[in-house]
Amino acid sequence: MKRTTSLIAAMTFLLFANLTNAQYKSLNYSVLAAARVQKSPPQITLNWVADPIALTYDIYRKDKGATTWGTAIKTGQAGTVNTYSDLTVVAGKEYEYQIIKRGASGFIGIGYIACGIELAPVHNRGSILLLVESSISDSLTSELNDLSRDLAGDGWRVQRRYVHKDSSVKFVSTIIVDVAKWSYGSLKAIYILGHVPVPYSGNYGLDGFYTVPPDGHPDHAGAWPADVFYATDPLYWTDNETNTGGSREANKNYPKDGKYDQIELPDEAYYKIGRVDLSNMPTFSKSESQLLKQYIRKAHDYRYGITKTLDKGLIDENFDASIGAFASTAWRNFSSFFGPENIRDRVENGGVDYFTLLKDSNYVFAFGAGAGSYNSCSGIGISSDFNTKRGAIFNLLFGSYFGDWDNANNFLRAPLAASENGLTSAWSGRPWWHCHPMGMGETIGYSTLLTQNNKTTYSYNIFRSGVPIALMGDPSLRLYMMQPAANLSGTAGSGKTSANLSWTASAEPGVSGYYVYRSSTEFGTYTLINPLPVTGTSLTDNSPYTGTTWYQVRAAKMLTTPSGSFWNLSQGVFTSVSGLQGQSASVVEKVVPKIEVYPNPNNGTFEIIFENGLFSNNDMTVIDLKGRTIWSDIVTQGGNSVFIQLPETAPGIYVLRVGGVSRKLVVE
Repeated sequence: MKRTTSLIAAMTFLLFANLTNAQYKSLNYSVLAAARVQKSPPQITLNWVADPIALTYDIYRKDKGATTWGTAIKTGQAGTVNTYSDLTVVAGKEYEYQIIKRGASGFIGIGYIACGIELAPVHNRGSILLLVESSISDSLTSELNDLSRDLAGDGWRVQRRYVHKDSSVKFVSTIIVDVAKWSYGSLKAIYILGHVPVPYSGNYGLDGFYTVPPDGHPDHAGAWPADVFYATDPLYWTDNETNTGGSREANKNYPKDGKYDQIELPDEAYYKIGRVDLSNMPTFSKSESQLLKQYIRKAHDYRYGITKTLDKGLIDENFDASIGAFASTAWRNFSSFFGPENIRDRVENGGVDYFTLLKDSNYVFAFGAGAGSYNSCSGIGISSDFNTKRGAIFNLLFGSYFGDWDNANNFLRAPLAASENGLTSAWSGRPWWHCHPMGMGETIGYSTLLTQNNKTTYSYNIFRSGVPIALMGDPSLRLYMMQPAANLSGTAGSGKTSANLSWTASAEPGVSGYYVYRSSTEFGTYTLINPLPVTGTSLTDNSPYTGTTWYQVRAAKMLTTPSGSFWNLSQGVFTSVSGLQGQSASVVEKVVPKIEVYPNPNNGTFEIIFENGLFSNNDMTVIDLKGRTIWSDIVTQGGNSVFIQLPETAPGIYVLRVGGVSRKLVVE
């Protein structure tokens, strides 16, 4: 690995000084920070829970997105003082603070918080690639449309692609590369739905530095699942190592086997990525498609405020802090989301149990840790418990083996299969996850990307920037959801050159007004019509698109959290108006069609898998290398794939042409 021993030694000392001292708990290794903000004059006041072991505090500030902290804005603040006011801030700009607590004998605790004063609303989040495994797509037609609409309703432009579960990882990466290329920089996130081929990478056990895997078990050597591969440039990954130390065949790594060698990211991850994969979960009574339908419904209910949640965090740690202070990641994150008073902990609150407390309370975030296996976590439970129990909405879990999630009934994926809650799950502890920007409205996918790319910016415990860092769940989800408007309707105005829109007010307390957006397609880019929110429940659009124009309306309110204040937007509600005479719809993104042929080669029977489910009335032709047509047909109905059977054909290379795209066919 390209990594210097001196840097590792320095960081290990910084993060593990006195970790062997059993008197300290994970709480001590954290700084539980929250903030108060005011606009005039601009001021951010940090407050944190006093800790009797603190001798001094150092405070750093950086702009959001910066990777270095620079010089401390306050050093050596007395350990008895647990507040700091920053008077050199401006409204509308987001900052991050790092608070380092120093105790006797080199003891260190760390806290992070994202802060800002009245940050502007986020209307456009960029493009999100919805990458769907093709065999389950036909059974999810209406749900995929619902999901695409929900994503569009939070400011995403949705691009949908289908891939076969037996495709190569390299082929899947070409789809992502093509979408990114023709999105002109707008691609920001990848949402994997179903058992899309799983990248593997790693040389744990044989690498000169990483002599053991992240969970410390020698039988878990080799390669681990590495979805982050899809979020990077594939050209930086190599496939040359031999590593057969793992007990599972899936972890064994051979040269040119399609499993990669890297343990740390070889390049920056570019996209927020998350996976909802509920295949191979036989402990649950529902089929894969039923579980996916259930998940999409759960996510919708959360987004639209149908699921009522508690702004609280739960910590159930069943490890001693001296072996890694795993729960410190939860203490520092949850404090910035909900305030330290809204954290419940097994140790601090008298034996609070993960499933017991969550039985009747929809906590937004929870952390659970204990000795693990692929489908259990000591002190928490087993995968099958999620048949009748539930986790929080967002779950951070730590224990052996279930971080290697591509296996039957894996504990990390189990929360997503529960009938309630369980929208995301992540293996957090080695390294620690950094989710604090969610306190200012960011997505869980942003936190994933931040953790994956973190090398020296934030404390990390060990196994920084590792390939197993992965999000199970929808990467676009946010913390603070609002009640949307309702009953949006639209009619064409006089001469059909305008559209009259009306809706029912949101039931959310404190709504200041509504933003209205238009698009030429249902799941495309929605353009803001009114720069300032309208306070009523109607609006006339005098510049609709010719033909059909799609509209959505989103409620807006100034939200103050324990991190700061920002304009929060609800999900959108939708309608369309047809027959309009207006402006031409501009082409926002050019997308090259993508078609997969499977299996290829074979004896003449091919499945043609299309990039979306909208193809119809397309000529399909197969020609030989001399240009002679040997087969042709017309696709007359929509679907995600079609089978073709060539007539008795000599072995060789042929060309399939459909919709202006050509693909090579090999007949054996």
